[in-house]
Amino acid sequence: MNLELKAALNSYREHTIELLEALENDNIDSLEGLLAKRQELIQLINSMKYDKKEFSLICSEYKLPALEQKLTMMTKTKMDSSKREMERFQDRKIASKSYGKNLNNDSIFFNKKI
Repeated sequence: MNLELKAALNSYREHTIELLEALENDNIDSLEGLLAKRQELIQLINSMKYDKKEFSLICSEYKLPALEQKLTMMTKTKMDSSKREMERFQDRKIASKSYGKNLNNDSIFFNKKI
């Protein structure tokens, strides 16, 4: 068995778990660094010579497909949540501007000395 491949996939698994934890804790600042490390591991794994069966066996041993699916679902959920929050903020901003404009335009000021 290719020990180098196994070590790289184990490291990939650990980085994926760290990424999941960062998403769960809303630690958005660390995501970019974790994604960059993970991408480096993907490039390293792609440069290795290995058999597809061996790769599949190690992936299933480390339960990588399940982790990938969980990461994809969590990412989509967080993105949807952020998008909805941004849309609500934009709606409030538009409503506030509209209300402020109408208040100033409809006001009538009388300047009359008694």
